[in-house]
Amino acid sequence: MPNALPRACEHRPACPNYALPGKTRCAEHLDDLRQRDSDRKSVDPSKHFRAMRAWRDRLSPSVIHQNPICQRLRAGEQCRRPSSVVHHRIGPGGDSRMFFSVFIDGVSQLIALCDICHDEERDPKGTPDWQEGVDYVRTEFLAPNI
Repeated sequence: MPNALPRACEHRPACPNYALPGKTRCAEHLDDLRQRDSDRKSVDPSKHFRAMRAWRDRLSPSVIHQNPICQRLRAGEQCRRPSSVVHHRIGPGGDSRMFFSVFIDGVSQLIALCDICHDEERDPKGTPDWQEGVDYVRTEFLAPNI
């Protein structure tokens, strides 16, 4: 089987390096991303919720399954990459109701994003200024049968 062509690193702003085989970033930016994730997780008050089966095996995969394309809008155009992570519009902190709520007051709280769009929006407070229909498309969600 022939070797795959090298891909450009997806770090923003444009990185001149090639991504590592099977990855989306070069070694330098992959380490930066891992360190940032490690730092965030060490102080994340909701990290224990992320480890729960209700999130990991049910809710998060269900949101991604029902919203397979990244929901982020930029200049009125929806991102076309596959969604891979569920973003909390309002950072839940240690509040389990905020963490597991798909909608708050009829507005999407959980938004399926691709890795690239999610990496651009890392803030423990979430993105409470995002507006449905302006910054992201409405989350489609039917509760799974349990």
